[in-house]
Amino acid sequence: MDNILTEYVINGGNHAQFGSYGIQSSDGIATISPENQRNQTEKALLDFIY
Repeated sequence: MDNILTEYVINGGNHAQFGSYGIQSSDGIATISPENQRNQTEKALLDFIY
């Protein structure tokens, strides 16, 4: 069952910015903007789908 996982790391992002719902415990401080994180997430999803 090789290749059943695709992992994409967004360096500098955090959990709260992924969903834009505020600070989460043990989240850490993001070093990139929410927009940058959303753009990277969008690209990763589109690359995965297409």
